[in-house]
Amino acid sequence: MLDKGLKKWNELDRDIKRMTNIIPIKIEEWANRVVQDLYNKIKDVTPMDEGDLRKSLKRVFYNHNTNTAELYFEGDHINAKGVAVEKYAMYQHEHLFKNYTTTGTGPLFVTKPFQENKKKYEKWFDEIVGGKLQWK
Repeated sequence: MLDKGLKKWNELDRDIKRMTNIIPIKIEEWANRVVQDLYNKIKDVTPMDEGDLRKSLKRVFYNHNTNTAELYFEGDHINAKGVAVEKYAMYQHEHLFKNYTTTGTGPLFVTKPFQENKKKYEKWFDEIVGGKLQWK
């Protein structure tokens, strides 16, 4: 009887270890898919005058050490008014302007694509990782 219990315990232990190895890989796959999708969507709707904001949009795929994936604006560019690209991106994101130089662009160009695609990302999570994703 003890042998059967020990065998089941070992099988359970093996299955748990296998799951803990698989789940991070699945999360990485999901996170990278979301990052790439958002990158493409944000790049398309980022206001463009000279194209500096679009060129400065960067992505960092999933990192196991930090459990993060990122999208951010970075660059050495300083616009004609002397504003660094990161601050300029935030300014453009948060303010409503009457005329954007590029059709289809506008304020909230980072958060809007995320909000519009949240359900799709939840579906991807269920398909790739399994389970329900709950946003905090």
